[in-house]
Amino acid sequence: MAAIANRVELNKRPPRHRWFPWRKKKRTISVVKGDHQKGDTGAKKVLKPIKKSLPKPPRPDAQNRHRRNVMTGGFMTVIVILAIIGSPLFSLSKISAPATRNLTGTQIVRASGLQVGQPLWTVWGHQQKIFNTAKANNDMIHHLTISRDGFRGVKLNAEEYRQAGYLLRKSKYYVVIENGRILSTALSRPVAGYPVYSGFSHDDTFATVIKQYAGLSSDIKRGISQIDLSPTKSNPERLHMFMNDGNEVYATAATFGAKMKYYPEIVAQMNGKGIINLEVGAYSYPFGFDDNAVSSSDSGNSSSQSTTTGSVTTTTGNAASSAVNQQSSH
Repeated sequence: MAAIANRVELNKRPPRHRWFPWRKKKRTISVVKGDHQKGDTGAKKVLKPIKKSLPKPPRPDAQNRHRRNVMTGGFMTVIVILAIIGSPLFSLSKISAPATRNLTGTQIVRASGLQVGQPLWTVWGHQQKIFNTAKANNDMIHHLTISRDGFRGVKLNAEEYRQAGYLLRKSKYYVVIENGRILSTALSRPVAGYPVYSGFSHDDTFATVIKQYAGLSSDIKRGISQIDLSPTKSNPERLHMFMNDGNEVYATAATFGAKMKYYPEIVAQMNGKGIINLEVGAYSYPFGFDDNAVSSSDSGNSSSQSTTTGSVTTTTGNAASSAVNQQSSH
């Protein structure tokens, strides 16, 4: 009777940790070994687990309500953050750009595509995209740096391609930059300090000339006034250059950049103004003499001597011309 009473009492007792079934302990009952009809004296009680589990209690409404509150709070937080980011408090209020030599601040800002009132999140993290846009909109822009100017302002620092001169076409002058591009804006007259290219078309020869010019030193660049394409049967890439000091230079498009660095030394060996030929080797002669005659006279001399024929001086014997000759042989 005691065993039956214990079983009934256990079944009536509520489970521990009612709302956390995974923490519920196994319930046990007491069973008496031996003959139930005999008395309880000397009987040993052994607890055995109940094999049949109780039904799982339903999820309480309080827990469902908490879950709904968490989801609603998270959704509202995201909406508030987006509203703040898109508000005028997080938009561009100022865009500044220092002018360069050939670009104004307005041109740089317009090329970047940025506008006042634009959300800040469209700027930070998108610097490379803005740079690509500016480079596509303006050929003069070589590099663009974006920095903060206060909390809501940006500053654009542009680095431009250096100008290589002006291309003369139909009495109009077009700006040429050192990457070989020709700007579409036509000018009625060039600005001093840059050479004028005449007789060229936008082809490989012109691109080679611009590349050679870009490698010259600043002093030699400033000394060139005009570069004309003057082809011959023997040299279709012959260049005729007019210098600001009054001299004239003949050279080849593919090699004039390497040979022009010796121009100051060659001029120092001359007695007056004249013509310097850098096509093959290097020699100079005054104005009024035939270039072909000088070339024939120079070819008969050895490269280690300096020969004077009348007032014509070949400079193949000096150090600068020797270096030019060695470079030409290679």
